[in-house]
Parts: sequence; C-alpha cells; structure tokens
Amino acid sequence: MCKVTGGSNYYMGREIKTAHAGLNISGGDWKKNMRYLAQALDRCKVPQKEKEEVLAIVENMKRDIVEN
Repeated sequence: MCKVTGGSNYYMGREIKTAHAGLNISGGDWKKNMRYLAQALDRCKVPQKEKEEVLAIVENMKRDIVEN
C-alpha cells in the first residue's frame, strides 16, 4: 500500500496477487477492510480529498486480492 500511494519503492515481498492467493478473501471481507481503512484515515485526520485518493488507489487492488 505504501508504494501505490507514493511511498518507498523498496519492497522485497511477493506480488500482491500471489501473496493473497488461496486466502479466500471475500467481497464482504474487502468491504470491512475498506471501512477500517477509512476509519483509520479519519482518526489520523487525513483531509477528505487525500482520504478519497488513498481509498481509490487501494480499491484498484481489489481484483488482485478478492477471490470470491
């Protein structure tokens, strides 16, 4: 998430799709996670515009994470 939001490009882990394969992450799981992320951004007082930008970037990763 750091990399796709403009943070450090240094990452030695697996690709996102490979890392989440077989975890059976559902659409419902995804929605809960997005809700938690939005709440965390609110608690950190991230301005609305930037919050929406981060949520949109993360939403683009959904197809590589959600399996069912």
